[in-house]
Amino acid sequence: MIKSLTRSLWIVVLAVFAFACSEDDPLPRATVDFTNQIAEVGRPIMFDNRTLNADRYEWTFGNGQTSTEISPTITFDDPGTVKVVLKAFTKDGQVDSVSREITIRQRYLVGYIVKAFPMDSLGFAWDKDEVDEDKKRPDLFVDFIVNKSNADLTDKDIENSLYGPIFFDASGQDVGNTVTTDLILTNETWAFVLTDWDGTDEDNPSLNDPFSFVMGVTFNPVQAPSVITSEDGTKGNFSISGFNSTDHFIDIVFFYELR
Repeated sequence: MIKSLTRSLWIVVLAVFAFACSEDDPLPRATVDFTNQIAEVGRPIMFDNRTLNADRYEWTFGNGQTSTEISPTITFDDPGTVKVVLKAFTKDGQVDSVSREITIRQRYLVGYIVKAFPMDSLGFAWDKDEVDEDKKRPDLFVDFIVNKSNADLTDKDIENSLYGPIFFDASGQDVGNTVTTDLILTNETWAFVLTDWDGTDEDNPSLNDPFSFVMGVTFNPVQAPSVITSEDGTKGNFSISGFNSTDHFIDIVFFYELR
């Protein structure tokens, strides 16, 4: 009887001791990790939280933005390098963190192809003001710039734009060009405009020469749905297709790089 009672008491003591130890032992520490997509100015980027054993999170993104979501989506407004920090907390208050520097990139235009542009009402290529009957084909002049009024345009806007060239005798075939200057596609509305040059000296076109509007389209080149064309995700293209305000069909492909 005494042995049985003693055995029972020891079982109770051991159970209480084990419970007390479990209350004091810390929970497993969090294993903190995250991945992110390529960060681009103006486009939402998701941070994929891969952390284990955590109860809550605190994110800072180096640009004043913070979040307590598990896997937040953030938009950066400016290019450059930022330090992203993820802190992970366990239920008993332990905290671990990881930080990484990521580069916020911008789109640079590297080329374009105009695959379709308006035809006149008679079905001929749009060049109704051409004097020479044998050259009823438009001499297309390209203008691509931020869509602002002339009064609102800054010198920086004008410098960061396409101005020309002229595609002589364009008769329905694709016209396009490689862009060698550093033209940044900013997160705002741009205008792509084609006009017909009707000057007389192809070697020396002038702004004083007559020009006729062919077609124009406005769009945001950063928000346009894109097709990624490189394995590292830094090259792609997007298309602007459809009818403009005068019911003329247009089809333009723009090629860009992230830098």
